[in-house]
Amino acid sequence: IYPLAICFDDPDSCFNQAFFYDTPNVIGDWIEVSEQLADCIRVIDARTFREGHHLELVMDDEAGKALAFFTK
Repeated sequence: IYPLAICFDDPDSCFNQAFFYDTPNVIGDWIEVSEQLADCIRVIDARTFREGHHLELVMDDEAGKALAFFTK
């Protein structure tokens, strides 16, 4: 799990809302959680968003930049 802050007021930020909001929350497939907690924590199986791909994440702490993208 990698925490990644997204600054919406930064014109260089790009946010794919569909990936975060239109994919199912699969937290219950991984651990048993209460309904309240499941509403607060989202676990996304990236393969359900783009079949045959996985998510690559590149982070540069010094520059304060990160990029996530799908690749086969």
